[in-house]
Amino acid sequence: MMIETCRNRMRTLFAALLIGVLAMTSGCFSGDVNVVINEDGSADLKTTLMSVPMLAEVIEQSKTAALTRNPDAQVNPVTKESMSGYEITEHYATIDKLSENDFFKANEGKN
Repeated sequence: MMIETCRNRMRTLFAALLIGVLAMTSGCFSGDVNVVINEDGSADLKTTLMSVPMLAEVIEQSKTAALTRNPDAQVNPVTKESMSGYEITEHYATIDKLSENDFFKANEGKN
């Protein structure tokens, strides 16, 4: 009987910890990517990345990578509820230039 009581307490503790972890990590990160192909064949890419303060370093790395890839990118800070991050807008002269972006790169056998 003592072992059964101990098991029940351990299960309850584990369930409580699991619920706590889920509550803390839900809604930690948000990302949105919009691509507009213009009539002249150019393309505009708008990426919005937001996170809770605990993951701010990941957002900063993404912003740095975007500016390294395209120094002309426009970066604006955004906030929503408890999250903050950046909206990164990039313009590409052609769709081919946009496709050079790793995000849009074709992978043989996968797309």
